[in-house]
Amino acid sequence: GCLKIIRVILSQSSEDMFATEGTIRPGQVHAMAISHSAFGLAISKKEEFSTRLKSSPISRSDGESQFCEGLSQQQELIRLLLCCVSLDASHVKISTDAWGSVLSAYDASTSVTDGLLRRLLFLYDANKCCESEILLCDYQWGAMCKKHS
Repeated sequence: GCLKIIRVILSQSSEDMFATEGTIRPGQVHAMAISHSAFGLAISKKEEFSTRLKSSPISRSDGESQFCEGLSQQQELIRLLLCCVSLDASHVKISTDAWGSVLSAYDASTSVTDGLLRRLLFLYDANKCCESEILLCDYQWGAMCKKHS
């Protein structure tokens, strides 16, 4: 899928290339992804989005998605966000609404998706990417979950 292509291009680019005038930085890609109108649906596992995805042009006739390595669109999106934060943390900012969308997708399981989400939440916190102070403690998580569920 397109998300993987973007992620591969970003990960194979050098820091010098990002400094070139007119080049899109990983932080800009991150901003475009989280500000997309379908971000909340894409990051979540909502059934209505899955239904819409099955009828979209990116689905094959046999019902299988065209995403590489058997990853879902949700997983590809999370991997793209991880790539952007890893490569350009100083230019990545996330609003509390986007943080809430990411957090609401997290099920605290041992699944691949939850492992990716755990890493993403850690990188956001470690690099102070949040626009407002959001701490990874039980109290804040509880308050954020109630606010965004």
